[in-house]
Amino acid sequence: MKKLWMFLLAFLGILFMSSCGPDNTLVVYTEAGFAPFEYQTASGIEGVDIDIMKKVGEKLGRRVKFENVQFDAVIEEVAKGNLTNVGAAGLSVTPEREERVAFSHEYYQATLYVIFDKQNASKIENFSKKMSDGNEGVYWEKLKTSMGIGVQPGTTADIFLKDEVNPDLNGSLVGSKVTNFSNLSVGVNDIGVNTDYLIIDELPAKKLVSGKNNLDCLPLYYPGGEGANDVLAADKYAIAVTKGHDELLAAINSVLDELMNDVTTDSNGLEMNGIDRLVEKHLNPTKSNFFKYLGQGFLNTLLLSISAALIGLLLGGIIAVIKVLSKDNKYLKVPALICNIYTTIIRGTPVALQLFLMVFAVLAFPGFKPFAVVLTFGLNSSAYVSENIRAGIMSVDKGQMEAGRALGMSHYKTMVKVVFPQAIKNVIPSIGNELIALVKETAIVSMVGATIGTLTFDLNAATQAISAETANYLAASLMSGVLYLIIVYGITLLIKLFERRYAQVDKR
Repeated sequence: MKKLWMFLLAFLGILFMSSCGPDNTLVVYTEAGFAPFEYQTASGIEGVDIDIMKKVGEKLGRRVKFENVQFDAVIEEVAKGNLTNVGAAGLSVTPEREERVAFSHEYYQATLYVIFDKQNASKIENFSKKMSDGNEGVYWEKLKTSMGIGVQPGTTADIFLKDEVNPDLNGSLVGSKVTNFSNLSVGVNDIGVNTDYLIIDELPAKKLVSGKNNLDCLPLYYPGGEGANDVLAADKYAIAVTKGHDELLAAINSVLDELMNDVTTDSNGLEMNGIDRLVEKHLNPTKSNFFKYLGQGFLNTLLLSISAALIGLLLGGIIAVIKVLSKDNKYLKVPALICNIYTTIIRGTPVALQLFLMVFAVLAFPGFKPFAVVLTFGLNSSAYVSENIRAGIMSVDKGQMEAGRALGMSHYKTMVKVVFPQAIKNVIPSIGNELIALVKETAIVSMVGATIGTLTFDLNAATQAISAETANYLAASLMSGVLYLIIVYGITLLIKLFERRYAQVDKR
């Protein structure tokens, strides 16, 4: 038991040392599924916004650390200012957002594109046409559908689409169903299945349809009316900063101004500023080593599951013993009541909710995310383990306790020498099932941010990173599914080994 505690404490200490950077670290929140502005590679997060913030770090003399989170969490956490003071994720400036955070100078115009199935679009009369600016495009009204229109929550596309489906604004898509996708690769694979279209900005749209012969993408327009030009659906990007951090905001604006004023002419005579050159640099990144993604995800899933299981087994065992012994010990009545309340709350609320509360509220401190993640799954597991162990203890025949006491053994010694060994044999299958469930539950850890090189980059995060680069979610999911199966099968074999060992003991 002491060795287990020492291992657990050492592991948590390593987590703390590895996750806590120096005091001058600038943590930047982003969503690394939005190439070329931010995307995962085997060496970390790369992209236009990443390069911009690295230049800001150099100007301020600060180390920059990038955290990959859900897109709709970026503004939320920047506004709080606890875990980060900067959000760089292709953010559009809206009045609602300006009330919560400060924004840098706008540095890039984002044109909205619709991704569609070529065969389905061919059945719609005049789906696309030549616009007044000479480019081929699609009017919003052509997207009216009985299936669904996919969008990533909180993006420019989401903001524009909400207006179009809003009956109070007489939108052209009133009555159409909107489907939210946190992962754009999933949204692309859903076209023609549950949705007809996916709306996203130009560059990510072009990357997502690359290599998919059945899909195409075109810009979205508002009709200009008689004698007026058609209007392109577009918005501009800016970087979000926690209000009151004026020095940081000034440094970001200074870097953006330098890049936008650094105009050069390429070999074709086209003028490009620094931002344009960064975009061009990241349009065709080097292909990543997908096996490295899966390998790191596999190891992190194992590490997270083992550490959470240790907490669950140790704490669950203590809770179970307190509950059982409280029947004959008046001093344990109050602790038992606390344990009952604890298990009721933990078992009665979703683990995803517990994870969000622990990471973004209870332990919302820089560098504490690995602790919060391990602790959440450990505490959640302990509630179920405690009930399994308690049930195992209660399943031991009462005559065993009476026989031990009749032989002159104390209540404590009888529990340790007679009851507990039999209870352990009884609960091995149920504990095994809980460990298997724990491994699969850890797949939600990427919901709080999964950056390669950190504990939260698990198998599910590896799947998302691969699918974001290949736009093939099915193949990535199958690969990670095989690795999950290997882990679960390993646990099954281990449980069977324990069962055989106890069976041999019974035969003696």
